[in-house]
Amino acid sequence: MTLSLQRTVLALLATSALSACATQTEPLRPNFPIQREDPAPPPPAAEPTPRVEDAPIAQAPPAAVEARPLDTLPPAQAARPRAEPTYRSVTTRSVTGRVVDADGRATTYEVQKGDSLIAIARKLDTTVAQLREDNGIEGSNIRPGQRLKGPTTSAKAYIVGSGDTLYAIARRFGVTATALAEENDLSLDSTIRTGQRLRLPEGFRDRGPIETTTRVAVEGAEAQPTPALRPAPPPERTAAPPPAAAEPAFRTVTTRSVTGRVVEVEGKPVTYEVRRGDNLTEIARKLDTTVEQLRKDNNIKGSNIQPGQNLKGPRSTARAYVADAGDTLDQIARRFSVTAAALRSENGLSRNATIRAGQRIRLPDGYRDRGPITSTSRVPVERPSTPAAETPPPVRTPPPEAAPVLPSRPQPYTPGDGV
Repeated sequence: MTLSLQRTVLALLATSALSACATQTEPLRPNFPIQREDPAPPPPAAEPTPRVEDAPIAQAPPAAVEARPLDTLPPAQAARPRAEPTYRSVTTRSVTGRVVDADGRATTYEVQKGDSLIAIARKLDTTVAQLREDNGIEGSNIRPGQRLKGPTTSAKAYIVGSGDTLYAIARRFGVTATALAEENDLSLDSTIRTGQRLRLPEGFRDRGPIETTTRVAVEGAEAQPTPALRPAPPPERTAAPPPAAAEPAFRTVTTRSVTGRVVEVEGKPVTYEVRRGDNLTEIARKLDTTVEQLRKDNNIKGSNIQPGQNLKGPRSTARAYVADAGDTLDQIARRFSVTAAALRSENGLSRNATIRAGQRIRLPDGYRDRGPITSTSRVPVERPSTPAAETPPPVRTPPPEAAPVLPSRPQPYTPGDGV
């Protein structure tokens, strides 16, 4: 073999060897067995993958907000405890003074022409002896225009306590502040002092001390923190609540009562009880009349009179009040500064007598007309009703769309007739 041919054969062998090394994918392994020190554990058996047709497909529930405990919320979202003040109820009592007996107003009478002590004593509901003693009269020496004092009536008075006012006292005794001021000759702006005795008007009713309850914050008490609340989901839109009722407004109303007029009427005749030793001349002088008029008024012939006989004197004029609807004796007595007992005695009325509209009530001598009685009260103002505001209908959230239900097993595709 020649030298060139040998070189060509070697080149081909080298090329074949290089091609075989480039295409070798597996490492070269020895022909003899090799023992390793730490054999690797076998891999776990893989679970079989379930088939789609064997797994049931359930409808997915609607998405919900997962509630987390409070301690897992961020500090900015956690509700901070709020300290609330502690209150207690405190009841205070006012107008706590006591009620005592007091002297009432003394009735007075102005002597008119033709009056006698007997007639005046009857009008003042007293006796002739007491009338003489109260006024220092000796015998029957009285003159027209003279003012005679009658008996003093009994009354009740309230002893003013610290901080009391006319309005608070009037509230306790069920009367008006105006009536209380008039009974004591005061004005509504008068200042009353502790220990002062205020006469109570007729018909008062003691309701006892006035109690007022207030809520007062407790000082130094440990505030109770408000427990933190879990964050709640946003509320659903509902109908708006009805508006709160507005507090009633009040207005001051002034009413006038006992507004009737005063007219002149014929008064009661003066009478005289004949005593032993009396004669017509003396009786006529006492009754301020003449003997002829005395005989005519009593149908007396000559001078035939007997002890114990009542002789009528001349009639006098008087004043009377024409009652209005709703007037009472107590109100009329209050207007004319007399007592209800004096009115009943003057008109021959019983204690339970009813006054009717248009009735003429004769006024006792010595009355003083103060004019109609004025009282003030607070009356709630009726506000016009406003139509209720239209509330928008509640917004309803549509239910979540249901996921399509797939068959448990795949169905073979069947082409339609039109395909």
